[in-house]
Amino acid sequence: NVLNNQNVINPVNTETNNQNNTPVNDIKPPKKKSSFLTVVLVIIALGASFVAGIYIYNNFLTEKDTNNTGTGDGDTNILNNEQVDEQENTNEDADESDEASLLTGTYQVPLEQIYVDTPAFNKIEAGYSTLFMVNDLKYVAFTCLYNEVGTSGEEAFQETFNKLKDNLSGYHQVNEFNEVEESNINVNGIETYSIKGTVNCGTENKYDAYIYGYSFVFGGYPTSIIGIVEDQAQAQEDIDEITSIVDAMMKSVRSEK
Repeated sequence: NVLNNQNVINPVNTETNNQNNTPVNDIKPPKKKSSFLTVVLVIIALGASFVAGIYIYNNFLTEKDTNNTGTGDGDTNILNNEQVDEQENTNEDADESDEASLLTGTYQVPLEQIYVDTPAFNKIEAGYSTLFMVNDLKYVAFTCLYNEVGTSGEEAFQETFNKLKDNLSGYHQVNEFNEVEESNINVNGIETYSIKGTVNCGTENKYDAYIYGYSFVFGGYPTSIIGIVEDQAQAQEDIDEITSIVDAMMKSVRSEK
């Protein structure tokens, strides 16, 4: 049974694309962009930036702690050198300002190159002593025995204090010491003998009065600066003021005006 060539119909290949004769099974879907890879790269970049930020921040904290803390041996809050110098200068300026407000004048020992700054109290010349007084409440005495030779601060105190008591006889009766703290202190290069305590005062109605001062040898002479609160009330405000004035006067002792 031979078929007529004209009647033979080629069967349609269901596996063939009608347009380009490409087998259907061989058709591949169009390639998609690598979105997944892009997301991964972004995440990696963000992570690296985050890690770098943490590293920089930790270095900053470490450097800050190094500047503001000690070595681990108990020292804390240690300022760097510049901060310490600035703070010390500020404190010195404040101290100088306070002293300047306490002392308004300058006294010179007669015929000698010895100067001391003084408070704005009433000035009274009494022999070898010069008194700076506030009524009968308090005073500071600067005594310089410029006709004698000084040997030490402690001996200078005995000599000048005895002379001061004689010079005060017309103003204030000073008797004997009670409890007194003694110390040797260097003030602006001057070796001093410092006393602080109470001294018995008065004639009939005796009482204890605050006394504070320094004695030293300056220009070769026994010299002292002694403050006494003679008011029987012994107000703490007066005690603090006399203490500050005596300290400021001692710091101002010099050989040039």
